[in-house]
Amino acid sequence: MTSPSSSVQEARKALGQRLAEIRKAAGLTKRALAQTLGWHESKASRFESGTHAPLERDLRE
Repeated sequence: MTSPSSSVQEARKALGQRLAEIRKAAGLTKRALAQTLGWHESKASRFESGTHAPLERDLRE
């Protein structure tokens, strides 16, 4: 049986992978994305690695 925390981790990682695909398809580096959105580069990195879940506001940006 999969624990709820494992499911959350898997979903967060899958979301991060999809965000990385979208960024790359747009021709952006993590640094360029972060600069465009006014984020620190590590924020984009944490989202893509799945270590931090983006807020709805972050996804809209």
